[in-house]
Amino acid sequence: MPGQALSTRQPEMSVHERKRRHRKLFWLFWLFWLFWLFWLFGVLALLLLMLAADLLQDRFGDAVALSGPAGCTGTVTKVLLYAAVAFLLDQGLRNFVWDVAYPRLTGTAAPGVLQGAGSAVIYTIATLVVLTSILKLDTGAVLISTGLVAGVLGVAMQNTISVTV
Repeated sequence: MPGQALSTRQPEMSVHERKRRHRKLFWLFWLFWLFWLFWLFGVLALLLLMLAADLLQDRFGDAVALSGPAGCTGTVTKVLLYAAVAFLLDQGLRNFVWDVAYPRLTGTAAPGVLQGAGSAVIYTIATLVVLTSILKLDTGAVLISTGLVAGVLGVAMQNTISVTV
């Protein structure tokens, strides 16, 4: 109509859309700023620990045995790095797959069991990588026994799962 002004207001978002948007923004903020900030503080703390160990070793000589903390800082850093990567992968999976892509494809929210299984797989892989590559432990026996237990539970629960689904 000629005498009416056009409305430039955007339609209001629903509560779910606002929560999803804020969750994505928080995750991106965590990824780009807080993660690097915590990593930087962790590296600075490790460097200060190594510097203090060297200063104490120079000051007191062999009376102070500091080979433990100074020698394990690289291992601790690698373990923390793998834990941080696993955490970021888990949060990315939750925020982008389970909260956005899955509801868009299926029209329903992702089941909590599926979300928990995805998180469990990510953290299990990170734990196994740390145990085998960093700590040099043999995880073959653990994997075999876990596979056997999962197989037995799968066969035992087959009827229950088929009725539920």
